[in-house]
Amino acid sequence: MTTTYGAPAADEALGRAIHHAMWDRRVTQLALARELGIQQSTLSKKLRGERPWSVDELIKVADALHMDARDLLTNMWGPPKAPVAQRIELPPSKRESATSLACVRIVTDRIAA
Repeated sequence: MTTTYGAPAADEALGRAIHHAMWDRRVTQLALARELGIQQSTLSKKLRGERPWSVDELIKVADALHMDARDLLTNMWGPPKAPVAQRIELPPSKRESATSLACVRIVTDRIAA
């Protein structure tokens, strides 16, 4: 379904940006779906880019996540602000290796850019 241009790619990119914002704020799909007045399964399809987002939904999502809709649009094509390894609470024995992995990812991303 993904294309390099057009609505399917945009819907998928917006879904990723929303999903990252949900993750950062620890908001579940069920909670956000209730805020939007849709089923959790419908939200899941939207987050994967299988269903389109409306402007009204974008505004409702931003409001529910306590952020500006422009920030979601700005983050559509970029990577998440922090690597996943930095956002997961790990036991102390695993933190050092996860932090090292996150640092490697950050450096690799900057070299590639």
